[in-house]
Amino acid sequence: MTNDSNNSYVPTLFQIGTVAKTLNVTRKMILNYEEHDLLTPATKDPVTGYRYYTADNMTQIQLIRSFQKYGLSLDEIKNYLVGSTELNVIIHRLEELRNQIDISISKLYIRANSSDKLNYYWTTLPQQKSYSKKYVGTSLAERTRELRDAYLHVVHHHKINFEYGHMFSELSLSDVSYRNMYVPVNESCSGEGILITPETTAICVCYKGSYENLEDVTKSFFEFINSKQIQPLGTIRYIYLEGPPNRGADKDSYLTIVAIPVKDIYQGIPRR
Repeated sequence: MTNDSNNSYVPTLFQIGTVAKTLNVTRKMILNYEEHDLLTPATKDPVTGYRYYTADNMTQIQLIRSFQKYGLSLDEIKNYLVGSTELNVIIHRLEELRNQIDISISKLYIRANSSDKLNYYWTTLPQQKSYSKKYVGTSLAERTRELRDAYLHVVHHHKINFEYGHMFSELSLSDVSYRNMYVPVNESCSGEGILITPETTAICVCYKGSYENLEDVTKSFFEFINSKQIQPLGTIRYIYLEGPPNRGADKDSYLTIVAIPVKDIYQGIPRR
């Protein structure tokens, strides 16, 4: 092919080294894509064994890299590209990854915020499969012990799943007897106490500090939503991101998300 303006040659095939340098990938990665039948060179020299790739091949590599950055495995990417899997499977996988990223971002926001000011935002709490048990104790010490016992029950009788879920407690805003704890479990788990909490929109606040101060945080939270005339759906959640297992006796470093499920999205409150 020639360029009419300067009559210079414009290549349409590229060696693997050029492709790797252009796309900032390694030769090994490209060969790995070929081994997984995700990529086929445009041509291969039968004498030298050199591989040659087109611009379309390079676009394919960029697409594969994008899916990998989303957290999909090469097998999942292959199934998607050849159409041998339901799209809902891929959608569900990416939603799970998005939810995990959202939680990680929330942790970083709390750690980065040196101010004592509470920052409110709205988000979508993901669907979660959990082992659920009603709280009996009323004191913080009793609730902590019961939550630990629920965790141990899951360890012995189910399969815990902290990859895409967190332990949380849920209290009714109108019924003082409604106090449940939840421990995340694998999708394959079933039996007594296993249930699914549906995806729901919620107004949240990230809190860094001792559990003993959660009551004051909750009080300030209700003052905030009342000032915005936000209508809660009837419960409040305490999502435990980092506590005694992570931070030991350093109570000031505990991370908790306080969340109130709501019906509508409210203007003026940032999304996260």
